[in-house]
Parts: sequence; C-alpha cells; structure tokens
Amino acid sequence: MRRFLLFLIPPAVIAAAFFLLRPYAAVMDYAWRRAGAVWRFVLGHLTSYLPISLMETIGTALALLLVVFLAALVISLLRRRGFGRALRRIGRLVIVVAYGAAVFIWAYLPGYFAQETYSGALTRRDVSTDELAAAMVYFRDRANATAPEVKRDAAGVFDESVDDIITLSDLVYSGVTSRLPNLSGSRARPKKMLYSAIMSRTHFTGIYFALTGEAHINDDAPRAFLPFTAAHELAHSRGAAREDEANFVAVAACLTSNVTMYEYSGALAALNYIGSALARDDMEAYTEIASGYGEYVRLDFDASRRYWGEIDEKNARSPAVAAFAAAVTETYDGYLRANGQKSGMRSYGECVDLLTVWAVERGAGGAAAHPAS
Repeated sequence: MRRFLLFLIPPAVIAAAFFLLRPYAAVMDYAWRRAGAVWRFVLGHLTSYLPISLMETIGTALALLLVVFLAALVISLLRRRGFGRALRRIGRLVIVVAYGAAVFIWAYLPGYFAQETYSGALTRRDVSTDELAAAMVYFRDRANATAPEVKRDAAGVFDESVDDIITLSDLVYSGVTSRLPNLSGSRARPKKMLYSAIMSRTHFTGIYFALTGEAHINDDAPRAFLPFTAAHELAHSRGAAREDEANFVAVAACLTSNVTMYEYSGALAALNYIGSALARDDMEAYTEIASGYGEYVRLDFDASRRYWGEIDEKNARSPAVAAFAAAVTETYDGYLRANGQKSGMRSYGECVDLLTVWAVERGAGGAAAHPAS
C-alpha cells in the first residue's frame, strides 16, 4: 500500500498544480501554446500514419483488462486466496490511468483557460437580430452556390466519400491560417471511428483525444455535415479547445479552404446554428430567409433530421441505451462545465456571435430579410 501511494504522489501533485495555477491566464497560455502545442503536433503527426484509432484500441484494451481484473478479484474472494495479487494488479491499472490523466490535464485542459485562437483577428461582441439575419443570408447563399457542385446520390443527397473527406482535410486550414496564425502547425488527419454506430446513439459526431493527438469522425452520421465535423475536430488539434471556438474556427476554415465539399458543409453547419438563433429572436425573418434554401440544401437538412429522428426512436425503444446515452451526455456536460464552459453542452451553439461578426466583416448585410431569387 505504501508503494502504491508513493507511485500516486507525482500524478496527484501534477493535477493539484494545474488546479492551483489555472486562474493565471499567462501560465495556462504558455502551457497550451508551448508544451501542449508540441504534444499535439508530434502525436497528431505520428498517429495519422496508423490505419486504426489508437484511442479506440487503448480504450478497448483497458476495458477488457478491467473486466479481467474484476473477474480475478471476484474469483479470489470466492476462493479466499490470491486476493492480494488481484489487488496489486488493479493497483497497477489505477497507477497507469492516474499518470495518463496527469498528462491529459497539462496537454489539453490549459486550452480552456488560455487565449482564444482568434484573439487579435476578430472581436467577439453582442450581435443584433438584423445582423443575425444578414449572416443567415450570407451562409444560405454560400450553401446554395456550392450545393450543386458536390457529389450526390440518386435522391439528391450529399454523397461525397468519407475517404475523400479525410484525404482533403489536409487542405482545409490552408486558407484560414493567414488570418488566424495560431491555428498553424498541426499535421493531424481525422480517422473513422470503429464505434460510429454507438457514437450516433449518444448524438456525438466526432471526438478529439488529446492523449494520442487523434481527431475522429463518426462516419455513420449524416454525410453532409462530416467535412465540418472533421474541421471541428482538427480545430482542437490546432489549439481551439473550447467548443464554440472550435465551431467558429471550423466554419471559417471550411469557407476559406477552396475545397468545395468543405465550403458547402461549413456553410450548412453555420446555417444550422445561426438559423436556430434567429428563429428564437425573429421567427418571421427566419422563415422568410429559409424559404430561399435551394433544393439540395433542403434535401440535406431533411436527411439529417430523418437520421437523428431515427436514432431518437431507436433510443426510445431501448431504455438501457437511452440511459447510457443520457449518462454520456451528462458526463461530458459536467466535464465542460468543470473546465470553464458554464453552458456545458450548449456551448457548441455559442459560436453564433463569432460566425455573425465574421460574416458581417465579409459583407453580409443589406437585404437580410429577403429570400434569394
């Protein structure tokens, strides 16, 4: 027990240091922009060469080890022998997890308390309903213009291949880094998740795992939003830790990428967030602008609504899965709140003001409440 406690002292001290120092923005910014950036760059580059997700492999292995250890512990209790050996094995697993958590704390959590990647390039401010409407028109027109240029299936729904989405992700940040230089440096490439179907049941479309530097996308989710999701997860690898910041960065990267499928997906995602905000403020303006959606934009929104509706129906038919999904959501919501994002999961939608300011700076305005001809 003494040896076990001695091994736990270093990760405990490392974790305590973070919680004591996180109110100091300069310390957090240095940890995030220096040590954290090196970690993200090196691991993101190395793990991109692996054909499978290291995160999923390690997670699966740890889950199996935990089951084996617990089974060994139960058998030891029943036989009344080998109890100490089983406890020692579980202790070793706890130590490994503790050191992994300590690395994660300093490799990623400072990003929630560091300076935003858009600092100096864009000023966040409150936006008016008129500006929201103007931004919605701007993104609607971008979506309408690029929608016919992407591959579609026989029903007219977005049908670019996941492999192409992953391959072309290398180009997504080539345009935006001149305006937001804090985003440069990463070499990560998103990966398809083995457990995509399970992720859908929890309404997650992607994951960035700081310990391995891997960005993951749920390739079972609606295809039209996958390029945006890839850009969002890559935003985390490039230094945008907060979810609202990552959403804004992803849209900005997509629309300046000169990669059509990414431009379209970014505009579609921005429409989703800004449209929801405008509908709450001025339903009449929202309805009028939405009436200008092109046919392909409508088809992709409809396909997304059908997909998530079917997921909700499946969850409703399975109380155990619904409980699991709720537990995952609550856990992540708590994680975000514990790291300075007071709105928790709702922080994803707080990119609206950033997107609106970005659109207004690019000429959004004028006939904001009028549908496209």
